[in-house]
Amino acid sequence: MGHFLSVGKRSCWALTASYGLLVLISLIGPARLWAQSRPLQATSGASRGSYSLADVVKLSLFGHTDPATFTPLQLSDIGHGWLQPWIAPPNGSSGALRGGWVNTFSGFFSRELDPTYSFTSATSGGRNEHVGAVTYLTPLSRRLQLGLDIPFVDSLASGSGSNQSDTSFGDIVITPQVMLQETQDLSLSLGVGVRTPTGETKTGNGVTAVNPFVAFWSDLGAKWQARGGIGANVFTNRHGNNTLPDSEFLANLALGATLSDHELAPLGDFTPYVSLNLIQNIGNGPDTTTFSATPGIRTYLGWSTYFISGIVVPVTHPKPFDWQLTSIVSIGW
Repeated sequence: MGHFLSVGKRSCWALTASYGLLVLISLIGPARLWAQSRPLQATSGASRGSYSLADVVKLSLFGHTDPATFTPLQLSDIGHGWLQPWIAPPNGSSGALRGGWVNTFSGFFSRELDPTYSFTSATSGGRNEHVGAVTYLTPLSRRLQLGLDIPFVDSLASGSGSNQSDTSFGDIVITPQVMLQETQDLSLSLGVGVRTPTGETKTGNGVTAVNPFVAFWSDLGAKWQARGGIGANVFTNRHGNNTLPDSEFLANLALGATLSDHELAPLGDFTPYVSLNLIQNIGNGPDTTTFSATPGIRTYLGWSTYFISGIVVPVTHPKPFDWQLTSIVSIGW
């Protein structure tokens, strides 16, 4: 849910370095573990026993997770945890909760299915946009997560002048993410989103891009939490979309506090938050800076289901849109 210097070759170098680091970490960890004799022994963070690769994936996808068995993962021991089933970490020591918000980076892993609706109110002369999507997030082990964003409908409403209505499938985004370090009060991860041109150019889709990022989550005390990260969008193929720059620098910081107990559904774990985002265009294309604020809420409805909503309000000019409302029903297991 998140999204953010220099131009040309330095931008490409930053992308290459970030992607290379992710690939290197992804290869080194499993390689160290595969070098050990099999079957693998779970030494911490999971029930004692032996796991095959199939066991690790199956248990990470569907198995019961008990936060009481959680043990920290350290960056200094990056080879550990790749072939152990995912365990949901406990709440922060002050009671802060990991969970998705609108328009933020997520430094933690989660296992959920998120039907999403988003409405964007256009500036004068533009076209309003409706997007229906579903996001699927699942860990594959304690160190690796896969995210899949599928915008199954992207519709631009008719506007003033010669603008007409257009509807198409959107661009699918695939996001592998590596957990660098995780304790009860901190999650730090590295990921790369890959936007694939599955949509049509008439709705601003059909774009190829990569989005390397580093994200964090932290319990601040008194049920307050902070999350955010930095990253970039690098558009490798814009298919004639001149509204897009070569790349974007992204920075995000969000704060929120949980105000109610989990048992008080449909207002359980009620968490208001605000997310601040900076997007700086880089290279050829429009030279603009966009800063936006996203106030929102997250609340537990019951039956492992949360409702999440946020409204994005740009505060710099030119505005890419007037405002954008996103609502999500998040189903976990």
